[in-house]
Amino acid sequence: MPGISVSSSLTVALAAYLLPCMASALTALVAWQGYRRLHEDDLRETTIAFVAVAIMQAVLLIASSIGAVPEPLSRALDCASAAVMGWAFLLRDRRTFLISSLAVCGIFGAFTLSWWQLVGVEATWMRATWSLVNAALYGVAAASLWRQRRERSWLLLVAFVLL
Repeated sequence: MPGISVSSSLTVALAAYLLPCMASALTALVAWQGYRRLHEDDLRETTIAFVAVAIMQAVLLIASSIGAVPEPLSRALDCASAAVMGWAFLLRDRRTFLISSLAVCGIFGAFTLSWWQLVGVEATWMRATWSLVNAALYGVAAASLWRQRRERSWLLLVAFVLL
């Protein structure tokens, strides 16, 4: 890109992965403290989900500090993050949702990474497909929260709709 040096684009990439990593880790700590006090299974699963997301973001952070992160890898880990977050907040068929969505993320991720290695760029239709898959995963979680219709689920519903 003209006008942007390699070091500044690397700094932007590091910040892009560091902020979600830190936010996820802090959220996991808050959920863990809540679980220790209240012993609610929902908080345990929320802790697991945010720890998993923090680990995925840490992998991207480390990979981006070493060199360029392939776009398909970044998109696959974002998709896996969406799957884990959806799993944490679903009420029914959670295991099926997690396994099937991680399988879709893994298979499509392997395909797009192979394509990227052959061609050197990610096709536009692949980016659009990743966006649709992420939107579908967050949409399922939002629909599940909408069906709960609990007072405390409104904030989560808004968060999933925004994601």
